[in-house]
Amino acid sequence: MRERLITALLSRVAQFRDQGDASALFDDAALDEASELEALMVRDGGSGQGIVSVEAIDALVEFYQTRHGSRADSDSYADLGNAVRLLLLKAELNPTGAPAEFYEIVATLNLRAKEAHDKARRLYQEYDRTRDIKTLDEAVMYFRRTLELSIRGRDVPGLPLAQLAAALWTRFLHTRQSHDLDEAIELRRLSVESTAKENPELSRRLTLLCELLLSRYEHGGALTDLEQAVFAGRQAVAETQPGHRHRASRMGRLASALLLRYERTDTLSDLNEAIELGLTAFEAATPEEPDLGGYTTTLRKCLLTRYDLLGGTADLDTSVEIMERVLAEAPDTRRARILTQLGAALYFRYERTGDPPDLDRAIRVQEEALAALAERDDDRGRVLGNLAASYRVRYEMRRSPEDLEAAIRLGTEAVSAPEHNPFALSVLSMAFILRFEHTWEPADLDRAIRLATEAVAAYPSGSPGPHRAMAISHLIQALMTRLRQGFGTEGLDEVITWAREAVAAAARNHPDVGLHQTMLADLLLSRFRREESPADLKEAIDAAEQAVAVTPKTHRWYWELLGRLAEVLGVGVDVLEREEGSDLDRAVALTREAVAAARGDEIGLSKALQSLGEALRHRYRHEHDPADLREAIRCCRHAADITIATLPDRIKSCATWGRAAVALGDYVLAAEGYGRAVLLLPQLAWHGLSGRARENHLTDWSGLASDAATCYILAGEPERAVEILEQGRTIIQNQSLHTRGDLTDLEKKAPTLAAGLIRVRELLDARQPFASSNMTQMHEDSPLSPLPRELFAQERAELCREWDDLVAQVRRLEGFERFLAPVPFDELRGAAGHGVVVIINVSEISCHALLLRDATAPIEVIDLPDLAQADVTRQMVAFLNVLLSRRGQRNSSFLYREADRHAVHDVLDWLWDRIAGPVLNHLGPSDTADGLLPRVWWCPTGRLALLPLHAAGHHPRHRSASASAEAARVAGVRTVPDLVVSSYTPTLTALRRAHDDQQENPPFDGLLAIGMPETPGQPSLPGVQRELDELHARLPKVSITPPLIGRRATREAVLQALDENSWVHFACHAEQNLMDASQSSFLLYDGRLTVAELHGLHLPHAELAYLSACDTAAGGVNVPDEAMHLAATMQLAGYRHVIATMWSIYDSSAPDVATDVYAALHRDGRPDARNAARALHASVAALRLHDPTDPLSWAAYVHVGP
Repeated sequence: MRERLITALLSRVAQFRDQGDASALFDDAALDEASELEALMVRDGGSGQGIVSVEAIDALVEFYQTRHGSRADSDSYADLGNAVRLLLLKAELNPTGAPAEFYEIVATLNLRAKEAHDKARRLYQEYDRTRDIKTLDEAVMYFRRTLELSIRGRDVPGLPLAQLAAALWTRFLHTRQSHDLDEAIELRRLSVESTAKENPELSRRLTLLCELLLSRYEHGGALTDLEQAVFAGRQAVAETQPGHRHRASRMGRLASALLLRYERTDTLSDLNEAIELGLTAFEAATPEEPDLGGYTTTLRKCLLTRYDLLGGTADLDTSVEIMERVLAEAPDTRRARILTQLGAALYFRYERTGDPPDLDRAIRVQEEALAALAERDDDRGRVLGNLAASYRVRYEMRRSPEDLEAAIRLGTEAVSAPEHNPFALSVLSMAFILRFEHTWEPADLDRAIRLATEAVAAYPSGSPGPHRAMAISHLIQALMTRLRQGFGTEGLDEVITWAREAVAAAARNHPDVGLHQTMLADLLLSRFRREESPADLKEAIDAAEQAVAVTPKTHRWYWELLGRLAEVLGVGVDVLEREEGSDLDRAVALTREAVAAARGDEIGLSKALQSLGEALRHRYRHEHDPADLREAIRCCRHAADITIATLPDRIKSCATWGRAAVALGDYVLAAEGYGRAVLLLPQLAWHGLSGRARENHLTDWSGLASDAATCYILAGEPERAVEILEQGRTIIQNQSLHTRGDLTDLEKKAPTLAAGLIRVRELLDARQPFASSNMTQMHEDSPLSPLPRELFAQERAELCREWDDLVAQVRRLEGFERFLAPVPFDELRGAAGHGVVVIINVSEISCHALLLRDATAPIEVIDLPDLAQADVTRQMVAFLNVLLSRRGQRNSSFLYREADRHAVHDVLDWLWDRIAGPVLNHLGPSDTADGLLPRVWWCPTGRLALLPLHAAGHHPRHRSASASAEAARVAGVRTVPDLVVSSYTPTLTALRRAHDDQQENPPFDGLLAIGMPETPGQPSLPGVQRELDELHARLPKVSITPPLIGRRATREAVLQALDENSWVHFACHAEQNLMDASQSSFLLYDGRLTVAELHGLHLPHAELAYLSACDTAAGGVNVPDEAMHLAATMQLAGYRHVIATMWSIYDSSAPDVATDVYAALHRDGRPDARNAARALHASVAALRLHDPTDPLSWAAYVHVGP
């Protein structure tokens, strides 16, 4: 029977080898025959002893080995295991009596196995040197052949099993192909199973199996892998004798497995056992222990985890003390790695306690570790990533630009290292986000998103653990930054999905899981504010509640979680049907707790105090207890006094203080709070930043200066109101003016300082603040690296710091205390000259007009009770809709055009009734001694600057009404153009400068005419040529520079010619960019000449700029107080008089207006721009007579200047 079964099995093997028919090996009868043969393998040898048939073993081994070799899946390892088991049995037998040929065959097979093994080892060593994956693939192939030949040679394949497993593990680390890891684990199992219990290799092989199981758990998250890893780890420790040199490292491996199981199952006994194992291993280890760094890292993590769970600083201190002890005894060869571990221990203690000396020391220690590592050391990438993280965190604490640049430099090097990890990608991503928030360079945000995406991809979807959760949170921050800054309008739903995945990925007992839940709450609250879905708000409240519930009170960010919960509860009071008093009181209680939790963290304390102030103010709005407002003011004042807090936080605290004081009716206190906020704005929009960065920083605080001015007016200090408006508006323009200040007196007093300022000024002029962002716009398709833009920005920032230092030195000189400081009111009050400046201050608190007549008259304050900020916004939207409609529907129907015309009349009526009428009625009669209309300079604030105050009035809407216009004028004129000659000024400072620079007989250095009759992508302007021809005809005696028309009107040619002429005339298309005002532009032959590029011009001999183009006096809606439009920019460049337009002008009438203006300015044979305002007024009046019913045809023209 036994012989028949042997023959049957060998026949199946032969059938497969001869015919390739694997079915003979795998049908049900095949395994039945093998099982039956194994049962009959032992025969009775007499005397009750069994004799094992070697022939049966050989047949079974051949059968199982052939089955294994015929397929490549994990199930085949059961066959291989059976073969190995039988070989082990054979090895125990005395093989006497076997024929010599048998041993010859076995020897040949074993020789071939050795040859294959030697080749495999050489290939593996070559891969270790070259990292060539093809070499590794070949090594795996030869290790596999070694295993097969060993089995054929009837050898127990312990070593080949281990080596093939090691090669597959290496390939998995290179390719992350899970099938390699699966096969390596099965091989390790066989290696363990093929090892006798008394074999000293057993404990090592168990440890290796434990390691691979842990890796597969971290890769795929299967709890069974983790359980098996713990089991294997326990066996490995049990099989290792006390005193064995590897016992400590095996205990450390088991501790790692137990820590992971604790994170998965919340079993505290696992965590405690892991700590005990780690401490025992540490005490038993020698400084030369090769795995010392690995298990001390695990011990440190365990101690941190238990601290997060139970509190108390003993575990934190122990983690640092252990590494200090190791460092003290470590040999030089291990010093770098131990320093790395000590740096990590200090960093994590800072993370938990917020103690700055720990972070400073962590950086010093990590720097020392980096210096001690060789350039090609495999640990270099990890150390670089850790050090970059430390610098980034310190930047967030102290806001030192040097720390942020160090984080980016080190992080960039870390991700470039061959052995970098996903953590470095996340660290660098966050550093780029922080730099973007400071510089607003789009390339930084693009890099942050790309790096964060790569970091998330490096952690497989569904894998558990805090690392993937944190990587996802960094990606969320990058994506939300893009959404909030307008670089993308969609995607919030996707980001919320990511946030849910971060919460799911984080271990339930990890201390940072609350941060992920809070981020989810924030995102849900954002979507609620956009879509107003109560379900989102309810879920946001639940997520915020859970975040607080699961986060230890000792956690460094616990205060922030409390504040966020208070915020969503407050929103819930306003929206959901919840118990109002209970939630309001709880929100206040939570923020009080947050303040207590943030003690010792000054930046956190600032935020917590501000949150408490907001919660108290919110409760006041519902319960009207003045005590809440008084406490809110105290909290916010305290927060504002914390000088190391971020500028946005301090400004927000001051603004909340101001709002609370307004609600209390204390305008003196409100003015103090708002005033302090305004004085911080120039620091927020520091002149060392790019123009785009400054614009974006100021966007959030649009209207702040007007609120402050209103409080000063109501407090009886209108002079201070004017000063605060000057300091809190046109900040970017004022910063540019300061660098162009007169240094004559300083050159006499301190020539060295003056020379230094002149040198820096010249260098800054060559590195204008908008240039780096412009490069991005102009060269989007350029393959060049963005590095030059970064260097450009860094150089400019360094120059600005040098400028600030020189100015500080000058202000320490006697008599120069206010050098380049904001102009006080006493020097501003005479800005109007022979006329009246009318500042229209629009605030949500109340609205006023401030009138300045001359240098001696007091400010006149006019209440405007019928004017509201919300009404201004509505009128602005209505007006802009008309202008946008005209752009998009040039051939629209009569009804559309009529609707637009009446909409404009409605706006002009409203401007008269609410603003211009009350102001001009207060001014009194418009007659003057010389019979000329009086001059008025309008200085509107906020979004009112986008509306045509100069054309306000009740104009005739139909031609029949215009016939009686003269009678109406005599009876009582109700239009601005009939009563005054209007000009605009962005600030009193700009008007004063223009007055001061105006000479009695200004020199004329030529007129530059620029014309674009045809512009690619734009309608033709046939009137341009007629306009320029009329210009030449009317001014025959004037020195006119050869005009730049068509192809000659390039950006470079125009910029060069501007410096050579005192007058310039643009006759071309221009475009207003409402959302990014610095990109408003003239359209020239080779592209756009933008506000950003013109911002850097300094033309000391410029006199008149006539901008016969569309939208040249219209700014943006995001930063309306910055006067960011072409007209204001030309004035900043040096042109004392600018004639511009607030919307599209008619090509047919533009030449007539220009001709009349130039005729009026050319008197007695010489050009003189001093009467530009009256000349424009007269020319527009003539145009208006043709059709007073259509303000769009004549009211676009404005004058800016003295």
